[in-house]
Amino acid sequence: SYINFAEITVPEGGEINLTCTLKGSNISWIRIKEHLHTGWNYFKGNITRNESGNYKCHDSNNLSENYTVIVQCMYSIGMPLRIINF
Repeated sequence: SYINFAEITVPEGGEINLTCTLKGSNISWIRIKEHLHTGWNYFKGNITRNESGNYKCHDSNNLSENYTVIVQCMYSIGMPLRIINF
């Protein structure tokens, strides 16, 4: 089972620092079936729009927490400057 835990909005080039609050051991972080990190905290700096989406931490009890990361990107086609969420 999982907990839909948090939604985080970050500007492109910014950073995310996710903390897993599960009580089990062997915490691992996964995004799109790719193992990212082992440990309670996952940090990623210089985040890009391609890194938006769902991040999950799993523990030894087969529980998980779901974090949704939204990356805001600024671009300008003519005027005005626009902010886009990915």
